Amino acid sequence: LPFLIGSLLLVPVSLWIKNWKTIQLLIAVFQTLSTLLYYLIPESPRWLIASNRMREAEIIIRRACNVNRTTLPPNLELIKHPEQQQWIKSGKKPNLFQILKSSEILTRTVVISVLWVATLLNCYAVLVCLADALNSERTVVDIDFFLRNTILGALELPSLILCLLISRYTVMNFFLALLAKTLAMTSLYTLCLFTVELFPTVIRNSAVGICSMVACIGVGIASYMRILSMVHFARYPSMVFGLFSLLSAFLVLLMPETRDATLPDSCLDAVVL
Repeated sequence: LPFLIGSLLLVPVSLWIKNWKTIQLLIAVFQTLSTLLYYLIPESPRWLIASNRMREAEIIIRRACNVNRTTLPPNLELIKHPEQQQWIKSGKKPNLFQILKSSEILTRTVVISVLWVATLLNCYAVLVCLADALNSERTVVDIDFFLRNTILGALELPSLILCLLISRYTVMNFFLALLAKTLAMTSLYTLCLFTVELFPTVIRNSAVGICSMVACIGVGIASYMRILSMVHFARYPSMVFGLFSLLSAFLVLLMPETRDATLPDSCLDAVVL
């Protein structure tokens, strides 16, 4: 939803500010200010419990209950995880290097990273193709630049809705194929949820960050695919996008099913998922 709102807000900002450098500067200022949210957003109680920080987790849970006007018993009896005693005895804490210690989690990270690259490659490729089609002199639809970007940004909304409905109604798969951009963005949102469900709580944020960082490769490749189609064979980009999509379809079969499964909190929970 924030991505949708940001896409739609960019249109009136572009109408108000004509200089693209000023727009980039304004976006950078907002991104810099967003780092201050680190001190305002409370830590995840689930992560605190998995990290053996029970007291902090209880404070946040009780604060949330006060906001929701609900009551809790005096003793929450927060459950500790089996791996916590091992961490306490060794004096260590779970960190990102847990990915390298487990072959199962490492394989999962590599596969998910490839899926992120392929998904974002196709997402941005669709955007480039849509922009080329609408900007082409041969197009039969004369659409204003700002109206066009408003429509493309508004397509994020059905993507979000379909992402929620797809888990309940399998017939929605047919409608996903009707709009290329909606399908691509829905795949991206679903991949985000799937990535979160695969990694344990203790390293989830770091693992998702790594996958997102690697996915930037797909964004960079998508820009050069357009140049490649102009210089060499025009069908090269379509072939690359198709091969990446097929590769992703086979690789996702290696991943465990997470439907109706409890989110893993420890590395052991993630391995036996």
